[in-house]
Amino acid sequence: MDLRKQFIHQLWRYKNGSITRRHFLGVTGLGAATAVLAGAMPGLRSRPAFAGDIGDRVSLCTWPS
Repeated sequence: MDLRKQFIHQLWRYKNGSITRRHFLGVTGLGAATAVLAGAMPGLRSRPAFAGDIGDRVSLCTWPS
């Protein structure tokens, strides 16, 4: 089966809600590993020094729809 046919076959399986346990666990594991690694990287965390003193007021502007 060529690559295009495999892709279409998988696309229809996902659209119909058919997914294997192996695929689900693989994708879930990849997402969990990414979240853990992102949390462990100190360079990716936001720094509060950039926020500065923003005060204690909130201004909300809206317009009619």
